[in-house]
Amino acid sequence: ISEQANGKDLRLNLEDVGESKLNAAQKDAVKDMDVQEVLDAYMTSGGRRISDFRGGKAAVTVSCTLKDGQTGRGVVVWYVADDGDKSEVPTAYSSKEVTFTVEHFSNYIIGYDAARAAACPKDDTCPLATFADLDPNAWYHDGIEYCLENGLMNGVGGGKFDPDGATSRGMIVTILYRLEGSPAVTAANPFDDVAAGQWYTDAVIWAAENKIVSGYGDGAFGPDDAITREQLAAILYRYAQTKGEGFKGLWSFQLDFPDAGDVSDWATEAVSWMVMNGVVGGKDGKLVPGGNATRAEAATMLQRFCAKLAEAE
Repeated sequence: ISEQANGKDLRLNLEDVGESKLNAAQKDAVKDMDVQEVLDAYMTSGGRRISDFRGGKAAVTVSCTLKDGQTGRGVVVWYVADDGDKSEVPTAYSSKEVTFTVEHFSNYIIGYDAARAAACPKDDTCPLATFADLDPNAWYHDGIEYCLENGLMNGVGGGKFDPDGATSRGMIVTILYRLEGSPAVTAANPFDDVAAGQWYTDAVIWAAENKIVSGYGDGAFGPDDAITREQLAAILYRYAQTKGEGFKGLWSFQLDFPDAGDVSDWATEAVSWMVMNGVVGGKDGKLVPGGNATRAEAATMLQRFCAKLAEAE
């Protein structure tokens, strides 16, 4: 690139041009693809366009937010020539960014391959393989994979995820806050135990403002408290209601679990809706509503919950 540069003015251009800018042959080539973005990448120097690396390679990293229910394994990038000929380029997805390696600049299609995404090899390429305490073949695979690839959950340090550890109330509302795009918070803080400037402060205030959480009723929220399974169900349900979901009018649903009577009155509607929609399942044949939701359980509920919301859109 430097050999082809004309003077010191060297600029990288990366534009999302959309499918409408493709020619007829290119449009035909991608008609059966789930296209996320169409990128035109090129360098300019002194008004001259540089696309050929003359044997070199470049790694391009761009932001790429997955749709609900998608996983990073399904993200693919294709080079599409003017004649419609296309070839896949090496691609990696992590933390809402896609990185692909190219030998020249041109039009590149960021697409999604659902069939590939559904076929995790569960080997060392699986996101779970980076954590010493996770088994890619365990029941929690899909939930934790979804949360890792969508930036909803991270490890706890030391190369561990701690699947059996407790999930805090502050973490759950922070996850929902991220899902909502972390909007600006202007409301007053209604809780005495939520200090200003904490990693969860804005999320808790946002959740309270939108009636997703109400705390314990004594001015406390308990951001560091372990969240119970019924508390998690209730918070997710209230979030779903902000999206127009949930029971409408009179409703009836039979919780067919031996400990169904242990569900708190304030959580009955939420737990019923979650069970009916497959978000919450049994634990050794029981609901265990007052038991702490482990990190693996929370990840699985979040993955199923996000998939349900995506279906409703």
